Amino acid sequence: VHAYMAYDPSLRAELAASYVGVLYIPAEPPTGAHELLNSSDPPSAHELPNSSVAIAAACQKAVLEGQKAAFKQSTPERRLCMLIEDGPQGILATLYTLTAKSLQWTIVVLNIGVPALRLIFAYFIYPILLTQEAVLTWLSSEWSLHWRAGNMDRADIVFNHLADAGDAGGKGFSDAALKALARMVGGFSPLQKIDLARTEISDSGVRAWADALTANTSVQELHLWETGITDDGGRALAEALAKGASLRKL
Repeated sequence: VHAYMAYDPSLRAELAASYVGVLYIPAEPPTGAHELLNSSDPPSAHELPNSSVAIAAACQKAVLEGQKAAFKQSTPERRLCMLIEDGPQGILATLYTLTAKSLQWTIVVLNIGVPALRLIFAYFIYPILLTQEAVLTWLSSEWSLHWRAGNMDRADIVFNHLADAGDAGGKGFSDAALKALARMVGGFSPLQKIDLARTEISDSGVRAWADALTANTSVQELHLWETGITDDGGRALAEALAKGASLRKL
């Protein structure tokens, strides 16, 4: 089963992360990884003005960690792995139950009921988590880290998750996902072309990208056709161009 998973890029990444991750631990983290991760962490207790704020920050971090753990167990790749691994086990348990003289409830619950509930939970929680701004920000930082490290398989998978955030509305990216990506693009030099056409980007999303383009000196081309941008979004882009954005084609 695991040999089969190793042939598919998305399942291979899941296999590496979940089962044989110890073989994939790099000797040193990618350059800038610690700084990027630490920048999204809530402030430490000694930096906070009072204990109530410290408790709130700790709770916020705990919630995010729970969301991240749930997300990792609910992705399409993870669900497929569940089917590949738990499917044969469920079939054998069903056959054993049918041929046994008495019904073994323990076998039914552990080998059929629990895996089925996990799969159902993962299916429904995945789109819900993609509506959470903290999860989208975390995914954006993960995408940036994998890209900088040259791990393109993982970067593509994370990018597809961000695209899934807008699928419910029939668009490629939701406005929240695009804002989260904009925060990562400011100092991301490899980008030269950004295509946000036919997305759910709003005026506030355009303002976030305008700020990112002001800080980014490599982006030459930006596509925004068939979006819901109004004059306010256009003014935000014009201001970014006036500040010295590197755009040559809009």
